[in-house]
Order: sequence, then C-alpha cells, then structure tokens
Amino acid sequence: MKHDYHGKPASLSARLMRVARRYKREDRPEKAAELAALPKRELGEGEKQRLPKFIAPRDVTCFCVDDKNVLWIGTNEGLWRIDEREKDELDRVQCFRANACMLDNSVKAVEPDGKDGVWVLTETGVSHIEMRLLSVEHKANLHSAMDERIVQRRGMLSGTDWSAERTAGCPMSPTTTDSGLRLSPWETSAATA
Repeated sequence: MKHDYHGKPASLSARLMRVARRYKREDRPEKAAELAALPKRELGEGEKQRLPKFIAPRDVTCFCVDDKNVLWIGTNEGLWRIDEREKDELDRVQCFRANACMLDNSVKAVEPDGKDGVWVLTETGVSHIEMRLLSVEHKANLHSAMDERIVQRRGMLSGTDWSAERTAGCPMSPTTTDSGLRLSPWETSAATA
C-alpha cells in the first residue's frame, strides 16, 4: 500500500518504469555513429512551452518527441522525460542520470526507439532506456534477479538455512560462505556479529 497526499491508502498498480542498458561507445560503434549523425534541431515554441521552469532552452543539447508526444530533453546534466498526460504528478517530469541510466550526464543525442523508450548518446556511452509497464512485484523480482547475478557478496552467508531443525541442539553449526569457504562455529559467529 502507498499513501497518497491526503493520507488515504492507494494501491500500487502497474506503471511505466525505467529499464536501462548502458554500453561504452566502443561496444556499440554502429549505434554511436548513427546517433552522432542525427541532425541538430532547435527547440520550437511548442517544445519550449513544455520545458520545466528549471531547464532553460539554452541548456538543451538535443531533444526528440516520440510517437506518443513524450518530449525527451538532453542536457549536460542528464536526460529528462516530459509527459504531461501521466496520471501521477511525479511521473510527468522524470530525470535520468549517470550511474543509473547512462555512463555520464553529457547527452549529445537522443532518438526514439519506436516503443516507449529512447536511444541516448553521451560523451562516453550509448544507452537504451525503455519505459516498461511493470507491476511493483515484477520490478522487485527483476531487481532481485539482477542482485543475485551482479552484486558480489564476499563473505556473506547467503543461502544459509536458519531453520530450527537444522541447528537444533547446536546453535553454532559450521557454515559455507558464497566463496565455498567452510567456516568453523567460532568464525561463523564472528562473521554474523
């Protein structure tokens, strides 16, 4: 449950959530060249009217409007997605930054992908940012799978069975770590302390 601004519980339904893939320019040279060759356009009056107050037209390095009339704005401080039709006020203006969605914040080109996302060229990388309709549960499962695949958990005792049956009569039974190291009961208690 999520509470809205009036303190009433609201259910979390499926919504568009960002899914980003980041590449170094040298890993996607064809896409980098394609994006770099896009013609530079000036903002029209319609696009200028849609800019949030904190983005000046002079700060825009590139932009595109997709087939759903979503405005994507590139700046030297990141990428912005503007869709005034979003139901949730917090989703109407969204920011995409380095480390989460791109390799750096200096956006050089942006192009719609024909779906609900864009391809982005930055100083050092190429990113594909998709807006997928996901439930909160689906997003949590994606993040859990990614954590298991990517996050190093050196020395942690994952997968340990803490059930009473396994440890009955011996509160300090030996444990194996992620790296396959078998710990004595004394090391186990020190590692979990």
